[in-house]
Amino acid sequence: MKLKTTITLLLLALSSQLSAVTNEFEFGERVNEQRYLSYINKIRCLVCQNESLGSSRSDLAIDLRSEIYRLMELGQSNQQINEFLVSRYGDFILYEPPVKRSTLMLWFGPFLLLLLFLVLLLLRIKKMKHQTSELSASQRQQAQALLNPKSNQHD
Repeated sequence: MKLKTTITLLLLALSSQLSAVTNEFEFGERVNEQRYLSYINKIRCLVCQNESLGSSRSDLAIDLRSEIYRLMELGQSNQQINEFLVSRYGDFILYEPPVKRSTLMLWFGPFLLLLLFLVLLLLRIKKMKHQTSELSASQRQQAQALLNPKSNQHD
């Protein structure tokens, strides 16, 4: 019974937090509200870094949400808002930064590292196959002695 009560309280707390972001501003049309909510979830909070602007409670996130709302009310497109935010905060604010010279390692670095790892792994496997594991006569006798202790006792 305690578990159900705890879970209910947690869900209520979460739902109130989510509705707080939604009810932060007055929207004339449902479409604008949906656009706003979708957009702020694609922008990174610069304070929290692993949280979207929509889920962050930091002061900067609150200010940026207000600025985004203002820009949307002025009729700016998502692209224009992106340009505004990137000019002030850099590409890091976008969860999906554009592919350009300064972000090439961000986009292709993980694939290059994976490729490098696979090449090194294949070279290692190839090297292991070419290593000879032939035993000398004395090594073979020692191995036989270790594997067959009973035959050694009769000698």
